[in-house]
Amino acid sequence: MNGQVSYVNAVDYDTGVEKGCTVELFDSLARKSVSVVKAAPCDQPGTGSQLEKEVSWFDPSGGVSQVDVYPGASTSPAYSTYTAYDDWGNMIYTRDAVGHERFASFVNTRYQGGFYSPGRLTRTVNGLLLFDDFEGRDLSSWILDTTAGTVGLDYSTFATVPPALKVAHTGATSGVAAATHTFAAQSGYFVVEAYVRPEETNRQHYVLLRTSASAIRAYVSFRDNGWISWYSGTTWTDLTPYQAKQWYRIAFQLSASGSGFSIWVNDLGYAGNLVGSGNIDRINFQASCSGCGSAAMYVDMVKVYQTDGMTVQGLQAGQVVALESSSGGLVDLERVSSGSTSVTVASSPGLYPYATIQIYDTEGFVIYTSPTHDFWGGDTWAFTQPWKSFPIRTRSGFLRSTSVYVDDALPTGAVPHSGGEIWSWSSYDLSAFGFPVSGSLAHESTLLSGIHQHFFDSATSQFSPNSGDFLIQYVDVPGNEYPAELMLQFHDVNGGGWEHRAYWGANIIPWGTDGSSSRLHIGDLPAPPGRWLMFIVRADDVGTAGRTLDGLAYTLYGGMASWDYSARGDSATGQIRIDNLQANWKAELYDSKGAFVASATVPTGATSAILDVYGAATKISTFPFDGYFLIRDGSTFPLYRSPVMSFWGGDVFGYSSSNFYPNGNIAQTIHDRLAGTLEFQTGRGAAIPIPHETYLRYPEGNVAALPDRMKVRDGSSWRETALGFDQDGLLSSTTDPKGNVVSYSYSATYSRAYVTQVSDSV
Repeated sequence: MNGQVSYVNAVDYDTGVEKGCTVELFDSLARKSVSVVKAAPCDQPGTGSQLEKEVSWFDPSGGVSQVDVYPGASTSPAYSTYTAYDDWGNMIYTRDAVGHERFASFVNTRYQGGFYSPGRLTRTVNGLLLFDDFEGRDLSSWILDTTAGTVGLDYSTFATVPPALKVAHTGATSGVAAATHTFAAQSGYFVVEAYVRPEETNRQHYVLLRTSASAIRAYVSFRDNGWISWYSGTTWTDLTPYQAKQWYRIAFQLSASGSGFSIWVNDLGYAGNLVGSGNIDRINFQASCSGCGSAAMYVDMVKVYQTDGMTVQGLQAGQVVALESSSGGLVDLERVSSGSTSVTVASSPGLYPYATIQIYDTEGFVIYTSPTHDFWGGDTWAFTQPWKSFPIRTRSGFLRSTSVYVDDALPTGAVPHSGGEIWSWSSYDLSAFGFPVSGSLAHESTLLSGIHQHFFDSATSQFSPNSGDFLIQYVDVPGNEYPAELMLQFHDVNGGGWEHRAYWGANIIPWGTDGSSSRLHIGDLPAPPGRWLMFIVRADDVGTAGRTLDGLAYTLYGGMASWDYSARGDSATGQIRIDNLQANWKAELYDSKGAFVASATVPTGATSAILDVYGAATKISTFPFDGYFLIRDGSTFPLYRSPVMSFWGGDVFGYSSSNFYPNGNIAQTIHDRLAGTLEFQTGRGAAIPIPHETYLRYPEGNVAALPDRMKVRDGSSWRETALGFDQDGLLSSTTDPKGNVVSYSYSATYSRAYVTQVSDSV
């Protein structure tokens, strides 16, 4: 299909006797590959009994992240294996069939200095009733009526990938050309979908839902008048015209015990009425009718499932679940309510089965993105939260403040004003996160060109920042509507009026004097993050320290934004603190690319290093900030390098000694050298977990990034081995904990490709 292989059947023979087959199916739209082992005879499509099946699901970067294994002819997986990779393609996590997990960390990557396992979803309830995309080339489960035509697979015409089902009527005066498939009888609500392509507009092409006695309950036809219509038992109701040789998605949302149902033609919905009574347990596709002339229709992607929504369990209050199409379009977004651990996301017909689930934590970070998978309405999935061995954050700067001024409503007595846009409060945010960062409402700036703002003043509820305090504003800007400049203005009642302004981005808005507290550039606008950001400015910098404020202005040049949580923070708002250190130790902060940001030395008698990130040469005034810290002892010897983490202003972390070697000064171009591995012989969740750990040390200035130390722990015992390498990067010696040396030699005769001599000192 489109120059890509979508189906392969490899037949095994032994001395001319067929022994079995391996069928490989590749579906780029679903981002999956399927491998089926079959017993002979199986050389023809649709033949042979299934012995085993594996379905591999690919993540957005193209790596296999999940493999579902189906033993025998099972229709549900017996187990799944999981794999995760870092940004450089290194495998950092695996989980096998029995739950054994292995973690890996690599130098100069996000996970150096820590181990990480992504979350995972496990289906506990399956909402699927019937699905056939005909990729398996097997019609044995279908009831085919060929008394007046032919019914079979066609490889030249299809909706997604080949083949599709073709139903062709000869035009005979008696007999039928039809295909029927049964499913579990439904008395309540359920959903049916199919892609249908009629080849003519002057013939009937039926899509029918029937009872076990074949009585028709729902009656839709591509009619001979060129319209898609439904039938009440006595009258046709035309819905929309159709074209020949074009695919249409027909869907039913109905309850077999009700009287009405919804009909979908592609993305347009209509209302219809059921006929008769009784549970529905089959779908029927019929081309033309006896004596009605020859006709043909194609059918693909037949789906029947229990309902519109799917439930995700194992969540925390405040987490957000996003349901997205396989192409990345947002379909539904729901937040877990207080006291709950689950949420249901839903879709109108057309999404299932291939979709993606994203899960956000309470701070708006995406903590899980599923591979494109087969999700169904009626599914229930259990979410296992991610696990990581990172430095522990003991205090979060997220939504941390000494007082909140604007959140869900204006302060008492405030007078709202419009400056090219009206005040607009909304419970839905513009970002992918989808919700206000705090409370239930945020206020929005309209998408406009030039200067536009909304603001208030004259509030009787006022606040007075102290010297050293920070003014905090959470803002979300959609990536496709970014402003050139974002400005915050503060109104004081002590005669200064609006002459207190901080801005980020371009210097376009001309109010005040640039470089002064009336118009001070704080920093660049960060790259579009698609999430809430925390903007901070020190009160002294905009002349508001000691002043009484009664108004704020939310100003943009171009673009649009959501605004929430206007607050005051203490002096720690512009800092990141690391505790549990020793006097004269040093903490250094770097951005995610390794550029230095700030450093701090622990004073005598203290145990904390306070990193002034707002006052750094490369000022950090918007959060979260992605970076890592490096801890050095009093002799500047590196002790530990953390993984890349997301920091908020005001965060506090507790340092504890790590089993990792620091590996603090390896060339930034090297990303594929192993820093450490971790696995548990009895499983991570065992009552007494027994870890097996391996760590490697790379000496500073080692351009080739070859390790000189390796330590291993089995249970409670550590063993450290010294490693030596020759000028070609080949292992030349090892020295064990007892000082025994093993040397390795390589012969030029074999181009030094093999070890030709091993000698030891024992």
